[in-house]
Formats: sequence, C-alpha cells, structure tokens
Amino acid sequence: MKGKIICYNIKSSNLSRKDIDRFLRELAGHNDKSNYGRYSYRKRGLLDDILHIKPVRCVIVVSSKESKPIISLLKKYSIDVYIRDIILTKSDVKILDRGK
Repeated sequence: MKGKIICYNIKSSNLSRKDIDRFLRELAGHNDKSNYGRYSYRKRGLLDDILHIKPVRCVIVVSSKESKPIISLLKKYSIDVYIRDIILTKSDVKILDRGK
C-alpha cells in the first residue's frame, strides 16, 4: 500500500503563538473544560478522523488518499512541509486499518 510521510516545521514559519495554538488545535484537537473545570470534553481535530501513525513530533504517516486534508491545513497556515511517498509495510497497514 502506498502512503505519505509528512514532516512539518512550525518553528521555521513566522507564526505567532496564537496562530500556532490555533493550528495545533485544528490538527490534533484538544481537551476543553467548562464551569471552572467541572465538565471536561474533547474537541476533535483533523487527526481524530484520519487513520495515521505519529512516530515522533511533527511527523505524520498516512495513506496517500488521506493526506490531502493534512497538506491543505499545513498550506493554510504557511508551515514548511516535507512530503515523500513511501510504501507501507503490513504492520503499518494493520495500524492504519485498526478503525475499520
């Protein structure tokens, strides 16, 4: 199966801390609390809906067909990105197919 490895660098982009937080929340989601921490709930991000492998910080491995939304989000925030096509092994495919 073909996949893509997406490496991005937030620090090299000239984003303010506010924009970096907005990007990370849109990408990975976050836990939110209300009523002085009494209620806690999860706000979903883009990666919550896409099957992916995240081996280290700022690196995402996805199947080729699911890479477009991630790439468009990175371009929206003008973040430096390095994308390469890869061939996924059976163990990688097993991890990516865990939600099906």
